[in-house]
Amino acid sequence: MRQACPGSSRGCILTRLLAVTAQRFLMQRSTLTIDSAQAVQRLRSEVWRVGRRRYADVRVALSGLSGDDNARYSMQLRGLYMACGCNEGKLAGALATVGFALWAFTRPGSFAALSAIDFIFSAAVIALAALAGKFAALAAARRILGRSLDRLGMEADPS
Repeated sequence: MRQACPGSSRGCILTRLLAVTAQRFLMQRSTLTIDSAQAVQRLRSEVWRVGRRRYADVRVALSGLSGDDNARYSMQLRGLYMACGCNEGKLAGALATVGFALWAFTRPGSFAALSAIDFIFSAAVIALAALAGKFAALAAARRILGRSLDRLGMEADPS
C-alpha cells in the first residue's frame, strides 16, 4: 500500500510534478565534448538557437591541441554558450532608472507634480531598456561564440 503524503493531496501532487519536471530538465541536458570538426559544426548550428540550451556543459578535447589550449577553449566556449545577458540587462535597467530619477528631479515643476502616467511610462522605458541590454549582450555573446567556433573548426580540420 502506498504511503499518503503529509498535508493536502494537492501539495503532494504539485511536489511530485515539480520533482519529475526537474528530473527531466536535468536528464535531458548532457555535456558536449568537442573532439572533431563534426562536433564543432554541431555546436555551430546551435549558435543562434532560441530557448533553453541543449547542453549543460561544453568541453574541448581536440587531439591537435595541447591540454592548456583545450582548457582555454573549453572555458571560453562554455562562458559564451551559457551567456544569458542578465548582468547587462540589470545594468541597462539601472541606467534607465538613474535617467528617470535625473529627469524627475531636474524637470520644471516639483517631483510631487509627477503623474501616474509619468511613472507608468518610466517603468515601461526601464523594462524595455533592461530587455534591450539583455538581448544586446546575448547577440554579442552569440556572435563571438560563432567566431570562436569558426576559429576552432579551422584548428580541428586544418585541411
